[in-house]
Amino acid sequence: MPVPVIKVHSADGTIQTIDNDNPLAVTTVAGGAVPADVNVTDRAARDLGKVDIAAFDVSLPAGTNNIGDVDIASALPAGTNNIGDVDVLSVPGALQGPGNPTVDSYASAVVDLAASTANQVLVATPGANKQIWVYGLFMMADTAAGTVVLQDEDDTALTGTMAVSDEGGWVWPMSGNFAMPWLKVATNKALEADTGACTVDGVLTYAIVSV
Repeated sequence: MPVPVIKVHSADGTIQTIDNDNPLAVTTVAGGAVPADVNVTDRAARDLGKVDIAAFDVSLPAGTNNIGDVDIASALPAGTNNIGDVDVLSVPGALQGPGNPTVDSYASAVVDLAASTANQVLVATPGANKQIWVYGLFMMADTAAGTVVLQDEDDTALTGTMAVSDEGGWVWPMSGNFAMPWLKVATNKALEADTGACTVDGVLTYAIVSV
């Protein structure tokens, strides 16, 4: 059975023949160029399913402008600009809290308090524009039941009068945040303790902080 041939009349009066055996081949029968809207013989750029993206206005950030390429230099903080890399220089020195203190030193001190004695120094006066911040404390009474009060060198109480039984005590667990201590002693004041009838032993951790 012969293959039918399709005749197409274009706008300028010419006749094009479309061969069903090769529908992409268009032949001009009578004068004139094949109109651009039916010229599909340029197969390199006009195959069905292929898009010439060079003809489109594709707006991408500064970089190589390839599809899928992103200029991460403008999207990440200063650092090496690698995906997954964190600029740790911008992380605060303290965990999140009501401040980011300047910690001059961090240490522990022995607690060894005599019975029935006032104004016993736990941490000495830190100096001008410095404060003692207490982050953890363990105390245990010995010899008898008694009491303990923590205060500064001006006898300003930092705790209530805490009763302890013989060989009893308490713990302030370590604060995990330099910005959030258990106690802040007044600027340039020592940390002291008053005791009742008991001796008291233990340890505390503290920092000297510039204010």
